[in-house]
Amino acid sequence: MKQSIQTILQRGPKRKYLVSLLAVVLVVGGVFGLRALSHETVYISGLLEYKSVDDLFAQSSLVAVGQITGHSDAIRVQHVTEDNAVNFTDYTFSISSLVQGQPDTDTVTVRVLGGTAGNVTEVYEESPIFSDGETYLLFLYQPGMGGAYNTAGDYYYLCGVNQGVYTADSNGRYVSSHGEVLPLAQLSAANHTASVNETFSRDQFLENQRLNLANGFISQAEYDTLIGSMDEYAEVISK
Repeated sequence: MKQSIQTILQRGPKRKYLVSLLAVVLVVGGVFGLRALSHETVYISGLLEYKSVDDLFAQSSLVAVGQITGHSDAIRVQHVTEDNAVNFTDYTFSISSLVQGQPDTDTVTVRVLGGTAGNVTEVYEESPIFSDGETYLLFLYQPGMGGAYNTAGDYYYLCGVNQGVYTADSNGRYVSSHGEVLPLAQLSAANHTASVNETFSRDQFLENQRLNLANGFISQAEYDTLIGSMDEYAEVISK
């Protein structure tokens, strides 16, 4: 069974020429109303907003090099305001070198769409496949708000989904899965002690909803619901 992208973690300004595109942080697929009595595997694919290296640095509160040291069983998360649920897998990322940002600990949780929870397996085409023990350079951000599928807790999302994942090649360069090379000069110039915008995700969400309302893409009632849900957190319904 294959489905195209239908929902997003945060609603951005709508574009008629895309099936579903968030012009902010993250575009993801959603699986609606799965009530399978037997095990079901669902494949989700769709469009990602392109993010340049400059975008990744500007929109990430943490950029770091480290190793994936393990992952949790997947969780199934219920949307705050809609009858939808999606699966996430939490990966443990042990930081060896900071590029940007100053986390409270040397180990952080990176939340990625997909995995098996309950009787549903979800496979997201754009979600990275991490290998335990492998070294990565990751561009990360924290949601800083509730709403959608954001649960309470201390975790990060990947900025740009798989666009925010780089690995070192044989020449020591960091390269994304799309073949984009991270300029060494830009990497060297980054200052992990410099201030970062910790509220970028929340601020961008608010701006997008204002634009959607002004452009008539959502009603005042829909706007009020979205804004009102910002401080309500999603619940884990199965593992």
